[in-house]
Amino acid sequence: MEDSIRIELNSEFDSECDSVVLEVVSDKSTENARLDEIDGLISDLDTSIDGLTNHGGMLDYSVAAASGIIAGIADILFVGEFDLQKGREWSEEKVNDFVKFIAKKTGYKGEDLPGSIKHLEKFGTPSDSVYNKLGGSLQHHLRDFAHHASPIGLAFSLLTQFTKHAYGTDATGKFVVVPVENTKFIGDTLHTQIVFGLVYWVLHIASDMAGSSGSAGGGTGVTGPILSVAKLLSSTFIFNKNGKENHFSLILSKLYNCTLLA
Repeated sequence: MEDSIRIELNSEFDSECDSVVLEVVSDKSTENARLDEIDGLISDLDTSIDGLTNHGGMLDYSVAAASGIIAGIADILFVGEFDLQKGREWSEEKVNDFVKFIAKKTGYKGEDLPGSIKHLEKFGTPSDSVYNKLGGSLQHHLRDFAHHASPIGLAFSLLTQFTKHAYGTDATGKFVVVPVENTKFIGDTLHTQIVFGLVYWVLHIASDMAGSSGSAGGGTGVTGPILSVAKLLSSTFIFNKNGKENHFSLILSKLYNCTLLA
């Protein structure tokens, strides 16, 4: 009799315990599911916030500033609608006036072109120290990519600041990399590298537009955007094949020297 009662009590007690355990497990599962849901929401929010956060560094800001300066210069030089008829107005006289204007803006007090060019020539460029390896006096402004008056020239000017090498082509039109011999115009900090690679580059290109101080108003000038792109393409593997002459590079050289139709 006592055994029978004991079994009945134990059965009831076990049933109540099982019910409590099930409730606890159920509550725990619900809580874990809710926590997982919250974690998912937090992860989604973190992703959204990261996409809206500015991750730009000093180099990004410098490139953005350089782009703004280049756009401003282009707006000053080519204000208004551009067409071939207006392009013809950009004559030798206009170039000379522009060089004198830039010289005055940078501190030159005179009015003459040779003095203006000489004043701007002090804003040198590292690749001038190896100009003999990149075409010499006749082809230097074409073969040295940092002397191109285009975004390509600016890119290679800045690249020279960070690598201390000049970039261009040899006499056969092949792409070459030459260590600069004079690092006077190579910056030792990011700030000075940007100044030399951008500001000095713009002023140096301006001086080369009208020749040199010894031959003011003459000289070969600098390459424009179209010729700059063409010269860069001519240095690629497409036009440089082993044992074959680079006719495209030869045509560009003659076009630059105004001897193509001579």
